[in-house]
Amino acid sequence: MTTKGIHGTVGYAALWVADPDRAATFFAAALGWSYSDVGPQHRMVAGASPPQSIVSLAALPAGVWDDWPRHNTMFLSQGVDDADAAVERIRSAGGRAEDPVDTDHGRSANCMDDQGLPFAVHEGDSRGHDRIGYLTFEVADSARARAFFGAVFGWAFSAGSDEDGWQVDEMYPMTGLHGGHGQPTVVPMYAVDDIGATVNRVRAAGGTATDPERRPYGLLSSCADDQGTRFHLGELV
Repeated sequence: MTTKGIHGTVGYAALWVADPDRAATFFAAALGWSYSDVGPQHRMVAGASPPQSIVSLAALPAGVWDDWPRHNTMFLSQGVDDADAAVERIRSAGGRAEDPVDTDHGRSANCMDDQGLPFAVHEGDSRGHDRIGYLTFEVADSARARAFFGAVFGWAFSAGSDEDGWQVDEMYPMTGLHGGHGQPTVVPMYAVDDIGATVNRVRAAGGTATDPERRPYGLLSSCADDQGTRFHLGELV
């Protein structure tokens, strides 16, 4: 699925963790990931569309994230038509953004929202997602987050099924906000074919997983790897 013209769609996703070796071993065992590029501080997930990786928190570049309290999260780079214009919107909305730079992957900028959530913007289309089924932005103040991302990306929101939960309209992968959290975190849901077998692999690899629960969209399990990196599994209908 192509999402051209929708600002904020994901073009790159990275799990930021303390120990990338340990995370790579866990997700290979739990989700069957393999890696096409292995460096001392990162692992690129083979065959993922859009590109996905595991990155060491210690390897984050100096700049806009210097005072960010390091914790495991999913980091997203989100597509825009004009990175320079997006940076101006981010700053006007109360966030922080570095000046855009030209890279091998296009013009991009590292950013942070007005509640301390790190992200990036890049110029270019986003592609279909073959692993990520849903993204949840956990924030302290959902009204403030909706105002920020509405101003930056033009997102519109509908009330979700959970208290203080909000769905981003017309977004792929599906994305939501949830308020009342102590630290800003992005939690992915990985779509799987057999949630029971995957839950068993997560537990066998040293992680935690709740027993699958029936939801309107399928079965859901809330999980964490052996470093406390939180994620969900979804067997979707």
